[in-house]
Amino acid sequence: MQKIVVLIAFLYVSLSYSQITFTLNSNVCSGTSKTLTANTGTDVALSYTWSSTPLSPIFSSPNTQTTTITFPSSGTFTINLNVTLTSTSGSYSTIVNATPSPTISVTQSSPTTCIASNYPTYSQPVYLSASGASSYTWNPYIYSSYPTTGSVYARPSISTCYTVSGNNGNCISSAVTCVSVIPQYSFAVSPQSATLCVSDSLLLSVTNISTLAVLPIQNYTWYDPTPPSYTNPYTASITIWPSISCTYTVEIYDSLACVSLPALANITVANCTGIHSNSLNNNLSVYPNPFINQLTLNTSTTQLKKLIITNLLEQTIYTTQFYQNNLIIDLPQISSGTYIVALYINSQLSYRGKLIKQ
Repeated sequence: MQKIVVLIAFLYVSLSYSQITFTLNSNVCSGTSKTLTANTGTDVALSYTWSSTPLSPIFSSPNTQTTTITFPSSGTFTINLNVTLTSTSGSYSTIVNATPSPTISVTQSSPTTCIASNYPTYSQPVYLSASGASSYTWNPYIYSSYPTTGSVYARPSISTCYTVSGNNGNCISSAVTCVSVIPQYSFAVSPQSATLCVSDSLLLSVTNISTLAVLPIQNYTWYDPTPPSYTNPYTASITIWPSISCTYTVEIYDSLACVSLPALANITVANCTGIHSNSLNNNLSVYPNPFINQLTLNTSTTQLKKLIITNLLEQTIYTTQFYQNNLIIDLPQISSGTYIVALYINSQLSYRGKLIKQ
């Protein structure tokens, strides 16, 4: 009877030992972490002890049922679990190969960039170069003729951080690099809005450029609605003669080729009848137009005004300064043809339009 009891006790201990397990892949990458959970089957565990031989792997909680193991270096390791049960103790071990992970490094041509185009929006290119692996993946995605290589260029529209993952055939590592996009600068168009008669012309000018721009300005680009109705679109000022109401858009590029925010000039074209009365913000009316020898000017302000009449070659034909609201000008000496009249109020252009001398 005594021999039977001993045999049963032996079987009980053996079964207890066999129920202690945990799951861990036999191959991992260095630098990675895995979660381990001890399984003791139906037995009640009193304590847990996790260990490694050699000691390189790190356990986050070496005396709990669940722990995280990290492999800071490559090598072959035996991972051990010892458990104290209510009636006995047991252990379980497995051998793990930690393969070297690639060490990814990233360089970039510049930490900052600026917007190079508004339509569509993209920035000046920043060249990114990753090393340490055999193939790469960039996130967010960067278009490249060779997307799996380590050398690409980024043109973000907003400040962006890029994660590059490098694969050496067995393991993957990653690195992060960031590109900051400089805020765009602004400016104004003078005038921002105007009302013209059909066949009138007006001077639009770039003004009040923000101090964020790096001077000198490299380029001006005006966008004209159809049909074309402006002079050279690559200058700071243009003369327009729209036949329909429309909006002119202009953007400028500073010395770093950074583009501004676009600015707009809204132009209303009216079919003026009877006396040709041109007006811009009610600052000036000119009549008759066409005229023979004499012009009458009516203005809405008594501020200092300067009137300049030029020919189409922009040669000055007549100029005067005045304060009064009304002014009569005799021009018998000029030849028949088309002229440009411009009114400045306190040195600011207020009106520009065509005059016809019969």
